[in-house]
Amino acid sequence: MKSATSTSCFQKIYSNCLGILFLLIFIICMPSCSRTTNQPADSNIDSVKERETSVKSAEPVAAPLKPIKPVTQEITGSIAPGKVDSPPLADKFPRNVEDALAEQEFPILAPLEPDEYPDLTLDEIEYVKFMKALINKSRVINFNPRRIMDVIELKKGDVIADIGCGPGYLTFQFANKVGKSGKVYAVDIEPMALKYIVLQAKKLKKDRGIEFTNIKLIDNSKSGGNDIMIPPNSLDIAFLCGVHNLAVIPHRYNNILTEKQLKDKNLLHKLIKKENMEFMMNIHKALKTGGKIVIIEARKLEPGDRTGVFFEEDIKKLLKEFGFTFYKSPDDFRSIFVLVMKKK
Repeated sequence: MKSATSTSCFQKIYSNCLGILFLLIFIICMPSCSRTTNQPADSNIDSVKERETSVKSAEPVAAPLKPIKPVTQEITGSIAPGKVDSPPLADKFPRNVEDALAEQEFPILAPLEPDEYPDLTLDEIEYVKFMKALINKSRVINFNPRRIMDVIELKKGDVIADIGCGPGYLTFQFANKVGKSGKVYAVDIEPMALKYIVLQAKKLKKDRGIEFTNIKLIDNSKSGGNDIMIPPNSLDIAFLCGVHNLAVIPHRYNNILTEKQLKDKNLLHKLIKKENMEFMMNIHKALKTGGKIVIIEARKLEPGDRTGVFFEEDIKKLLKEFGFTFYKSPDDFRSIFVLVMKKK
């Protein structure tokens, strides 16, 4: 019994010693294990750095870039896809807004500020705000008054009708060009457009001391726009810019005609001719023999880009049926066409 007890005690002491031995071995070996584990990490970082250095040194050195010539020409509006201007056409355009403004014979008038006119009605204030958003100096790049007047050959002493004059963007330019011996009829179906011209004229007189006495305002809203109310054989030029009478069929047809019919040029020709018969006959009557009619509209971007719309060739054909002969249509403008025809 005593022998068994001593044996059991010996086994316990042996087990404890063995455990302490293993613990000492683990404590002694742990730092070296840590060093062994950390060492590859340090060597990996060094190897990565070495690879980055070798990659950088292996990269070819790019040749210095040639300076790019700045483009100074400012363009607004749309150009037909793939169309590249020839140098002569490009040379006809001012390179920037400042150059275009500088070449004008009469300054482009800034839009009116609605806050300056507290007596206006709400509708009139909205119109002034709309004009302020619409009229901007960059417009002069593609819609250049001096170049338009050169193309239509407007001169001192001429009588011109600005039909669909709007806020008078060109009205004052025309008045300055024709001088006191000439006359400008500002015709519009929108009374507020004519009031805007009056306000602009008052501002021009107040701010610059310039007063035009050769502008006559005509409100033709009562006739639905068909009667331009100008005496027969009195006009040298009838000017229609963006009036759309000959370019777009009335909106009511959009709910009547099918899409196929809206693309039928023969049908559109008949409708536009019918709708504008009275209007065009009144213009024809007001022009002197040999007097010019000028139509300015947007260029067609590509075939079939819009429905229910006529463009230059279509309008030219239509005007011939109204008694006009082709005079010229210079390719001097990017986003608009200027069609000039004469009364026989």
